[in-house]
Amino acid sequence: MLEQSKSHLSFFSSSIFIAENDNALKNFGLTELLYFKNIDSFETEFSAKQHIGLIILDLPAQKQDETLAFLRQSETFWLSTIFVCQASSLSTHLANGIWSEQSKSLAEFSETRKKQLAVNSTLVETAVMKLLSYLWVFKGATLLPAKSPQMQSLYWYPLLQAWGIKAEDSINWLASVVRRNWLEVDTLVNRVRYCQSCHSGHLNYVDTCPSCQSIDIGLKASLHCFNCGHVAAEHEFKQQIGLGCPNCSKPLRHIGVDYDRPIENQQCNSCFNLFVDSDVVADCMDCGEKNDVNNLIVQSVNSYKLSANGRNLAKFGEKFNSFMFDQAENINFTQFCWLLQWQNNLALRHKQEHSVVYITMENVEQFIQDKGEKVAFSLFDELEQRIAKSIRLTDICCVQEEHSLLLFLPLTPLAQLPKIYQKLNEIELLQSDKNIALSIKALALPDKSMSDDVNMWLFEALEQARRIEF
Repeated sequence: MLEQSKSHLSFFSSSIFIAENDNALKNFGLTELLYFKNIDSFETEFSAKQHIGLIILDLPAQKQDETLAFLRQSETFWLSTIFVCQASSLSTHLANGIWSEQSKSLAEFSETRKKQLAVNSTLVETAVMKLLSYLWVFKGATLLPAKSPQMQSLYWYPLLQAWGIKAEDSINWLASVVRRNWLEVDTLVNRVRYCQSCHSGHLNYVDTCPSCQSIDIGLKASLHCFNCGHVAAEHEFKQQIGLGCPNCSKPLRHIGVDYDRPIENQQCNSCFNLFVDSDVVADCMDCGEKNDVNNLIVQSVNSYKLSANGRNLAKFGEKFNSFMFDQAENINFTQFCWLLQWQNNLALRHKQEHSVVYITMENVEQFIQDKGEKVAFSLFDELEQRIAKSIRLTDICCVQEEHSLLLFLPLTPLAQLPKIYQKLNEIELLQSDKNIALSIKALALPDKSMSDDVNMWLFEALEQARRIEF
């Protein structure tokens, strides 16, 4: 329920109230807000790209969720501060809270942060930058998953859906963003198992016979005669007075002395096999695949918050790079130049051979625009994995420019590099898509022409170096 608020909202460039009637507008002292009965009338009025600082909704649950989804999808209003008068199923995921007396100060804080963004909100195009900007502007905000039993994925992220990331792609997409240190896991919400064939979470777990895999199994009470070793169903041992073995006719008076109960207490009604533990099979309700439970795809469903690197990217606009490596020692460019000069001098003295490899991803921005972030991140991940398999812990890497990587490979002559080139050339997307390309150049050390200005020497040497042809 709204708390009565007489506070002025002139701080915002525009503040609007969308409700089926204006009773709440009057009752809670929000008369300064522009009033609209529905999203259609609001859309007509604000069709131009006009910034709306504050939006308050008081709508029936379903209409409210539809309106929230529309606003977050909009290129104009996706970063607007949105409050609701009462909760709905998507308000936790798409709104900034329920309006109260304290909401005004929170909204003002967010409005101040919007002005500090590195890029104007109307110019932000990619889902990853929208997410990072959103989490930074609305302090303390987290990306929350929503439960949806009708979806194959069982969970989805309404914010990501609004920005073009499909439910079935969201977990892998988020894993790529986390691996780049822009997001970090906030809480583990659930752990879900999916069909290995169609990746559906609609699974039915069925007990089956370990011998013939029939589902027609049941509990079977059996007895074991110690005298002759006969095993049969319990009802076969029953006599008019007490128990007796139907095979040797010995009376069975004391369990543990004359007889016992076998641990195999289940029986298949198809092959009559006796067993202790049944096999569990996960039947997919969508594609019909019978999955071994040990082969199911297990994925964690998490909520996420902004990391320190993500804050810097949103606030200062530092360009992200395709390359993120943990396998090799990663240093900055100044340290890399100093290292090259030192190793060059050692190589001249001790007659050693080293290599410097320069790898650049070309046309990355156009590729992301054409193919989408999911495909681009998959390419980056595969590229990193292939490079990681080729380098050693003693190798040094330097992320020099946007989508560019320098590698120093000690005691590695140029003649040994074709193996690395071949691994990179096998990346399927590089072969099938002409809009993305990998440029590789290599330099040999020692080089007597290296000057004290290693930066200039490296730049000129790479300019003159021949691009490696696969």
